[in-house]
Amino acid sequence: MEKQIDKESISKRDIILNESFRLFLKKGYAAVSFSDLVEATGISRGNMFHHFKNKEDIFNHAVDRFVFEFLTNDATDFLELTSSTPLKDFIDNRVENIGRRMKSFFYNDKRHSHSCQFHVIYLVSERQLSGLEREISRIREKKEP
Repeated sequence: MEKQIDKESISKRDIILNESFRLFLKKGYAAVSFSDLVEATGISRGNMFHHFKNKEDIFNHAVDRFVFEFLTNDATDFLELTSSTPLKDFIDNRVENIGRRMKSFFYNDKRHSHSCQFHVIYLVSERQLSGLEREISRIREKKEP
């Protein structure tokens, strides 16, 4: 049986994120309308817009909270990028660990809809790559005189 959220003890924003993410996983991003989100959360359309710009904004924030938190909750298995770390080893390690966590997230939990997975995979790869680019730039800046 699915655990019900005590809507009295959490903020409207949290309710929106929790219920919306659950709905995205069940139906897939494309199949969820804004009206579906309003109905699932029990929060008015106006109040939803007070907290988020649109459906995509809700989805992005939900992914930030539930997926990225899961993927990065234990960073101990990530090789740290230092001036003595070969860049190839760092990238290989990072990609391998992210891939393993994504596989665990998507394939060990049968509740996740395949159509939602593609949106999440895109967001994860886009953000991880931009984070990787920042790390590489940071190392390059340290090496330059």
